[in-house]
Amino acid sequence: MDAFADNWKLIQARALSVVKYMINFLGIAPDRLAAKGFGRYHPVPEGDSESARAHNRLIKLKLTEM
Repeated sequence: MDAFADNWKLIQARALSVVKYMINFLGIAPDRLAAKGFGRYHPVPEGDSESARAHNRLIKLKLTEM
């Protein structure tokens, strides 16, 4: 059995690990960060091909000014 029940939980864990890294090693304040994982509910690109699935496993950062 996989450590994650589905791809959505996997991407949530990946997003959270990036946020934790930014807090613990880059010193960014936790209240300035958020982790979100959309998994299969917000795929880019659409489709079920191996290349589409691989692309949707990537982490993307969105930087905004407060």
